[in-house]
Amino acid sequence: MAPIQIKILISCPSNMERFVQLIKGIIKEENINLEKHTGVSLKALYFKDIVSEYTPDSAQKYTLDTFNPYDIYYGFMSTEFGTPFKNYGSGTEYEYLTAIKSHKETGRPHYILFGFSEEKINPYKISLEEFKKVRKFKENMSQFQFN
Repeated sequence: MAPIQIKILISCPSNMERFVQLIKGIIKEENINLEKHTGVSLKALYFKDIVSEYTPDSAQKYTLDTFNPYDIYYGFMSTEFGTPFKNYGSGTEYEYLTAIKSHKETGRPHYILFGFSEEKINPYKISLEEFKKVRKFKENMSQFQFN
């Protein structure tokens, strides 16, 4: 019998790439025992895995059209908000708000998770403008509740 697959959409600005690789590695390791003992496997979905050449106007829509439906949305940011996408401040913001809208309309994704990294960063290497966008997004998240 084929395992049940739980799809996890990973959503973040490109400066978080090292964390994406870490998450994908953990999922790969956990799948060994998870599948064997429960018949469930996890699959990480990340737009750079399917979009080799993209434009900012096409990547997120192409990604979401390809990955839908998915079970869990997992987004995160640090000090960069990301690349603007259409009427959104970033592709990550677009993916997050689209996940909330989809959950309200269809019940999927079943879970929406979002985190903010608090790792120590050299203050001379961050953009104050980008960080202000991240803070504003974080402060406004309560208005985007998906329950």
